Amino acid sequence: PRAHAAFAEAMSAGERCLLHDDSAAAANALLAHGCERVGIVVDNAGFELVCDLALADAIVCARRRAAAAAAGSSSARQVTVTLHVKAHPTFVSDAMCKDVRATVAAMCESGDAAVAVMGHRWNSHIEAGAWVIKPAFAWAQPQPLWELPRGARNSLAAEDLVVIKGDANYRRLLGDRVWALDTPFAEVAAYFPAPLLALRTLKAELGCGISQAASARAAAEDPEGWQVSGRFGVVQFLAQPMGQAEVAALAW
Repeated sequence: PRAHAAFAEAMSAGERCLLHDDSAAAANALLAHGCERVGIVVDNAGFELVCDLALADAIVCARRRAAAAAAGSSSARQVTVTLHVKAHPTFVSDAMCKDVRATVAAMCESGDAAVAVMGHRWNSHIEAGAWVIKPAFAWAQPQPLWELPRGARNSLAAEDLVVIKGDANYRRLLGDRVWALDTPFAEVAAYFPAPLLALRTLKAELGCGISQAASARAAAEDPEGWQVSGRFGVVQFLAQPMGQAEVAALAW
């Protein structure tokens, strides 16, 4: 009950600050038959990483429940979540493999019973292969995502859905270009090699897929800092990107 109440309160507060929200479509895609490989491109350690792992946990648990209900058995095909972490830290907060393991270990040792239970469940995901921790140097590099090294791009292309997390990763998704804010997300991210869910808290003065009405509302509430304060965010989902990275590299 305590966790449910806290989650409901956080969701309610967060929804008011979303300037674009494709969460329903994204949830349907994550639960759909055939979505068996999900990647999460992680950004920062600390509380942000805890939230990323909570998302990974929710995906695994929801798919297990769905598989059991559909087949009458938990042996039905489930999901593997790959945590794409940084092989080295460009910034001190960058999440690496050791941060994932240390976070899970700390939760397992927590004096809060509910937190410890969650930590042990997360550890079981790692031991069972439901979570795969995959470090790469590409995630700590500055180039736009349409210029990812072949290995990193192929890793994403092999997944049924990729979640891009964090403001820095989102800026790389946009190539750090200043797009008109109401430019459709589907046009900007058309090059991506797999179905894409972008989760971003606005901390830089660039973006896309935000309607003029949503921008005006945010500017009215926070005239000076709505694009950089971290108060507002977007949930943007692209089910069928065209995957034309070569075109993006030439055009942009």
